[in-house]
Amino acid sequence: MAKNDVIMHVGTFVPEGSTFAKDSEVEVHVDEAKRRLYARIHSAGHLLDIAMRMAGRPELKPSKGFH
Repeated sequence: MAKNDVIMHVGTFVPEGSTFAKDSEVEVHVDEAKRRLYARIHSAGHLLDIAMRMAGRPELKPSKGFH
């Protein structure tokens, strides 16, 4: 998620409830299966955008971040 040119990462802290100080080094893990699924869904959304345009429905414009 980006806000004011800053990338924000959303997740959980382990152990739950823990915190860290500014400029601390942290370790991040990505759920590969979930990441691949979200990438496929995102790509499919672009295909739907093109299909709507080619089906003669140019008024159905995608909005930012949504397909």
